[in-house]
Amino acid sequence: MSEKNVLHEALNRLIPSQFEEVLFHYDIPTQNVPPGAQTERAITVIRYAESHSELPQLHQAITTVTGNDFITGAAPAPVAADIPTAPSATLPATENTSAQAISNTPEIFISYAWGGDNEAIVNQLDASLKERGITIIRDKRDLGYRGGIADFMRRIGRGHYVLVIISDKYLKSQNCMFELLEVAQHGDWRERVFPIVLADANIYKAINRIKYIKHWENEIAELDAAIKEVGAADLQGIREEIDLYTRIRAQISGLAEFFKDMNTLTPDMHAGDDFQVLYDTLTKQIKADQLPADNPN
Repeated sequence: MSEKNVLHEALNRLIPSQFEEVLFHYDIPTQNVPPGAQTERAITVIRYAESHSELPQLHQAITTVTGNDFITGAAPAPVAADIPTAPSATLPATENTSAQAISNTPEIFISYAWGGDNEAIVNQLDASLKERGITIIRDKRDLGYRGGIADFMRRIGRGHYVLVIISDKYLKSQNCMFELLEVAQHGDWRERVFPIVLADANIYKAINRIKYIKHWENEIAELDAAIKEVGAADLQGIREEIDLYTRIRAQISGLAEFFKDMNTLTPDMHAGDDFQVLYDTLTKQIKADQLPADNPN
């Protein structure tokens, strides 16, 4: 295997926080590595390093972050994390060819609104994937007592694979929409996002999508009016919140249109086949992402 392929494989194995640390140690100018899927950013980094005759320096940066020389195959040192993480998701050896072809399954997150039908289908999906050897990273299990909520949501946004349960409650939730905006700004939607749209998510008619726009306009107006009733000083966190509402208002129509245009199947169809289609699609994407850039087969 060529040095470039080895470096590409090593970069793809990294969790997002390790990848960003490699970029820091390698000291590549940030404008040369725009946001996007990690596998594409890895290719960009390798091309930059090759054009500057710095592949050895990139190799060293990866070794510094992981604690081992990945070419020799030495065991990596444990990686510290800011918040608790789920056990590494691994796929068992079965007759399933997708499972057999995948190694080092990366972090897989889920974004959803708590309670009701949302929680019920998440519990079913969580259990179904766990039986297949995939442990998804879920806030109730993995955030931990005193964990930073905003940091965890940003981590979801950086995730290479994100299961998204879209519901009426989700589209009206400040935290859920923050997660969705974070996911969106990192690009490559169709490769990274695996949605299930619940029946109460009214995104399929324009008149209903406008209701979500009105909801966030009302949230902005209500908070803006409350701000005007107090002094302008010491409003830390409050101004940031109205800025978030404004971001959501600006983007919710386009986000809803994205899910409207995608054949996400119905929740009953997913539950009826025990989420087999979703699992097959997810593992196929992971397998494709783990192929070296110059080996399409």
